[in-house]
Amino acid sequence: MGVSVVSNGSVAHNPPDCVSVLFDFWDRFWNQNASDHPDTELLVDNLLASAVSHDGGTWEYPTGKDLRQATVGYRSAAGADGWSGQELAALPTAVWDTFVCLANQWAEKEELPVALTQAITVFIPKNSKITNNCVPVQHLRPITILSGWWRLWMRAWLQTNQMQEWAQTILPEEIAYGAGCDSQVAASKILDSYSQLGFIASLDFSKCFDLLRPQLCGALLRQAGWDARMSSLVAQLWSGHQRWICYDNCYHPDVLVPRLALPQGDPLGPLVASLYMSAGLRQVQNLAGLGPVKTQVWMDDRTVVASSAEDLPQQVTAWAEWSSSVGLVENLDKLQVSCKNPRNVDQLSIASLIPLRLKPRSLS
Repeated sequence: MGVSVVSNGSVAHNPPDCVSVLFDFWDRFWNQNASDHPDTELLVDNLLASAVSHDGGTWEYPTGKDLRQATVGYRSAAGADGWSGQELAALPTAVWDTFVCLANQWAEKEELPVALTQAITVFIPKNSKITNNCVPVQHLRPITILSGWWRLWMRAWLQTNQMQEWAQTILPEEIAYGAGCDSQVAASKILDSYSQLGFIASLDFSKCFDLLRPQLCGALLRQAGWDARMSSLVAQLWSGHQRWICYDNCYHPDVLVPRLALPQGDPLGPLVASLYMSAGLRQVQNLAGLGPVKTQVWMDDRTVVASSAEDLPQQVTAWAEWSSSVGLVENLDKLQVSCKNPRNVDQLSIASLIPLRLKPRSLS
């Protein structure tokens, strides 16, 4: 038996009870989010107001050869359709030629077969949150395994030269995205800026991917210049996919339809998250009257470096305001603020950090 799940003070030990607790938690989570932000059109307008706008031109769809190439080294678990990455990689190019013909028709009609909308969501406990073999229900990470065919199609899209060049064009250098980015390089840039400017804050979201609304994601991709039909098609899958909730090899008898979430497990997820963050970055960079500020973004984690104790809280507050305007939630429990010089700790305390429930510290 795996790790037990805790919810509202009660502990579920056996897998059927655990999976029921998980189903109920996430059903309530998305219902609450829909209640907190009922006006999706307003969220779309807020997001697109600062998002990149680019003419992507005419898009070439992946060929059967492209999909066959995408299977090289492809290893993944099977989704609800039962096709694992290894099995898909064994198929000949002729199969992918046929698949491309079908897929192009789906894009043209903006309709998807039901089989592609079925998914399995497994839950991985966060090791740091496990106590006495128990973990709170909110600290299990949902990983959604979509159809292997869908994932391979999106993988092929991402591997095309056109899409890679487009991503490089639309994303600013502050956003670390793609196979070519190096987390160590990003970290070194931040440390170099910190040594020069002296004040630093790290920000994180609460359940970021689970709050990326498909309608917003599709509009974001379309405005950024991706193929309009594909932008609509991916939004359709994300808003209509059905999740079979699984924990410790036990499945809930009912499907969950999270219409307000991008599945963690879709190959396009990191790109969409990067586009979101670039929109937030553009909004925050519009603040007037600030001294030098440097920002680095890795997925949904943001690090801000400023030259004064007054500028840093303004940056943190600006990010929080933008996040709320697009339906995201900042995780204040993970917010960290530091200053290089110990003599500046008191100065940082004065600079409106109390409303953010922060205790500043010095990193000499």
